[in-house]
Amino acid sequence: MKTLEILQKVKNNELTIEQAQKLIEQPLDYATIDYDRKKRTGNHEVIYGAGKTKEQIIGIVKNMLDHDIHSILITRVDQEKSEAILKEFPQMIYDSLSHICYIDEDQKEINKGKIVVVCAGTSDLPVAREAMLTAQFLGNEVELVSDVGVAGIHRLFHRLDTIQRANVLVVCAGMEGALASVVGGLVDKPVI
Repeated sequence: MKTLEILQKVKNNELTIEQAQKLIEQPLDYATIDYDRKKRTGNHEVIYGAGKTKEQIIGIVKNMLDHDIHSILITRVDQEKSEAILKEFPQMIYDSLSHICYIDEDQKEINKGKIVVVCAGTSDLPVAREAMLTAQFLGNEVELVSDVGVAGIHRLFHRLDTIQRANVLVVCAGMEGALASVVGGLVDKPVI
C-alpha cells in the first residue's frame, strides 16, 4: 500500500495513526526491508529467493517499488517463482541459467578494478553466472572464464592473461575443487 493510500485511510478513520505508522515504516510482517542500505553501502538489499514463497517475493518487490527502489536483484529463483514474478512485474528479467530475477533502473557508478569469474566446467556455469550477474548488478566490471578445469589445465593457461588482469577472482568448481588452489598459485590477487 502506498503512503498516500495509507494517509487517506487515516483521514477516513479506517486506520489509526499508530497502524499507519507501522504500515509506512514496516508494512510486511514476514520481511524487514533495509530501505537505507543504498545510502550506507552504495547498493540496495538483495532478495534471497530460495527460502521464500512466490507470494512473499512479490510482496517484497512491490514494497521496494513503493519505496522508489527500482534496482532489485532476486537470487535463487526457480522456474515456478520466476513465472509468477514476471507475470506481476513484466519489466523484470529472468536469467534461467543463474536463477536470477532482476530489474536494474538505477544509474550506477562502476567500481574500480575488474572481477573475473572462473569456472571449471559446464556444470559449474549456473553458480558462475549467478556470481557474474550479481557482481555486475553491484556495479562491477566482470568477465567470465569458463570450462578451464584442471583436468585439462592447458585450457586454463590459454586464459591466463585475462585471469592475471583481474583485481579479484571468483572460482566456481564442483568436482574440480583443486581449481581455486591452482588459480591462487597463478595470481597475486584475492581468490574467492
